[in-house]
Amino acid sequence: MTRLPNWKTCLTVYLAEVVDRPFKPGQHDCALFVAGAVQAMTGDDPARGWRGYRSLTAGRQALAKRGYSDQVALAASMLPEVAPAMAQAGDVAVVAGDDGPAL
Repeated sequence: MTRLPNWKTCLTVYLAEVVDRPFKPGQHDCALFVAGAVQAMTGDDPARGWRGYRSLTAGRQALAKRGYSDQVALAASMLPEVAPAMAQAGDVAVVAGDDGPAL
């Protein structure tokens, strides 16, 4: 996925739109937040076909059914890995979350 020429502006607009959106599995969780950011920056929707699960458990089951151990594995299959020291604005990061790794 290639970033759009105006990706910084598009990302800023997206972040302003979702800053107060509550966490809701299948609609606005860590994976879908990142997918929205990627879509804003590239125009490509990496979450096409994934939205709509009603719980994190259901989301994990959907991932497993398609051969992914978790949302991090799915993201890794779509995005190039960047060493933390080389990360830049707009790059996706994996962080420790209460229920395991989060994006």
